[in-house]
Amino acid sequence: MKKILKTLFLLSAISLPLSSCNENPSSTSSASSNISSTSSSSSEEQLKKVTNYSLPGGAIYDGTINKDNKLTGKGKIKFSNRDTLEGEFKEDQLDGEGTYTIYESGDVFKGTGTLNESFSFSFDYGTYSYSSNKRTYTGHFKNNLFEDEKAEFNFGTGTTYEGPFVAGSNIGQIGTMYYSPSKMKGEGVWWIKGEMIALGKIKGDTIVKGFIRFGDRSTYEGDIYFDGNNGYYRCGEGVQDFHECNYTADIVGGPKDEYLYKYVGKFDYRISQWIYGNGVMYFSDVNQVPTSYIPGFFTSLKLLKDYDGNEDEIALLDGYSIDMKTTYHPQQNRVDDYVNKYGTKEAKIVFAGDSYLDMWQASYNITSYEEDMKDYDSINVGIGGTIWEEWNYMKDSLIIPYCKDQVVLHLGFNDLHMGASVEEAYSAMRKLVTDIQKVKPNIRFYILSVEPSPAFSSYLQVEKQLNKKYQEFCESDEHLTFVNTASLFMNGETPISDLANYFINDNVHLNKKGYDKWVNMIKETIGL
Repeated sequence: MKKILKTLFLLSAISLPLSSCNENPSSTSSASSNISSTSSSSSEEQLKKVTNYSLPGGAIYDGTINKDNKLTGKGKIKFSNRDTLEGEFKEDQLDGEGTYTIYESGDVFKGTGTLNESFSFSFDYGTYSYSSNKRTYTGHFKNNLFEDEKAEFNFGTGTTYEGPFVAGSNIGQIGTMYYSPSKMKGEGVWWIKGEMIALGKIKGDTIVKGFIRFGDRSTYEGDIYFDGNNGYYRCGEGVQDFHECNYTADIVGGPKDEYLYKYVGKFDYRISQWIYGNGVMYFSDVNQVPTSYIPGFFTSLKLLKDYDGNEDEIALLDGYSIDMKTTYHPQQNRVDDYVNKYGTKEAKIVFAGDSYLDMWQASYNITSYEEDMKDYDSINVGIGGTIWEEWNYMKDSLIIPYCKDQVVLHLGFNDLHMGASVEEAYSAMRKLVTDIQKVKPNIRFYILSVEPSPAFSSYLQVEKQLNKKYQEFCESDEHLTFVNTASLFMNGETPISDLANYFINDNVHLNKKGYDKWVNMIKETIGL
């Protein structure tokens, strides 16, 4: 997608060829003209129709004049340089809007202006159209240069600049570029606002304001990092509006019978590609009537941790009040599916965590948890894409009711890859374990490490750091065991050379060969 019109016209100052319209102005009009013998009448005065009526500076006039020989009524001035001015005149001044045509270029100005005593014409306000292209300027002029706080420059390609011009230039001014998607209400960047470095170009490598519409019909308005070329990245304060998407609120942990309305808060593309930081998820009914909201520190559409600050200081959107705050319920559909599947059954071993456990199940056609664990009393409640904090909310539904002896946890992979710090992931893990221990103190935990993957090779160092924290935590409690599954795919401090051979095509998840090694290590560690 072409994000910004390549600058074709660098404007430092536009000097229109008007000051030379009358090189040798005279203080009086010439009497040498053809005056019609038939006078035209007016409700106020008698007007005379003239042709080739001489004006100062070599200009001539066709039209009507009053009894004092002042240009009055409809007429046309032809200046010495062949430029023309056509319109209604009154007492030697343009009365209302006129049309000024520049002979040499064919450019046309339509608007108001002033004739001085020497009959040079100065633009005041109107539209200047370029004949060589479809570009137009609409706004005020000063000394026949663009000069307006709220001018519009239309590039004729669906792109428009709106903002200040000073002495014919917008360079250094803060203005807004509107692009073609804004006209069609389609996908793409609608507008950005920032410092101009050329007529149609905003300064790059900086934060600007902007508006983007995405393929799912959601929109973003707020702070954007613009790289100066074709890169527009959400970074800073902003609003993601989902009201046209018909997303149910449960995709972000909201009530299943409500709809995701807006997210208002922090964004940082460098960490999570979009949402990252303090914010509020707002929900509504199908008619966008406010229903509830969840404040928090979000990464993507996941609650990473509680709101980092004073919730009382949040300025809620119109229609929302503090009594509308609702409880976070992540992955509600998957939770319900597992509850319906297992009912009130307890098992000796509960496997809980992310996609490594989820995709172990036969329904993914990679391997078969059901076959691997058929001789053992176990339950697998893995949910792909989950992070530690989500399980702090799901534990009461999917872990505590089912576990009676051992819990195997595999999490942290998504935390790191979605922008959580090592400390944030570790803290959420520690909270989950200690909260379960408060209810079932004799449960034995097996904490699986975060494995390296070809797709996230750049995360290797933080993965190692998190695994070290896991190991240290497990060593502090006899009920905890660290399972270094990552070592299966490492050769010392670096991944094995054929790492990709153990992953499916996405280079994120294990294939059958990878699962065979992984499952064997887990079973051996827990004594199966």
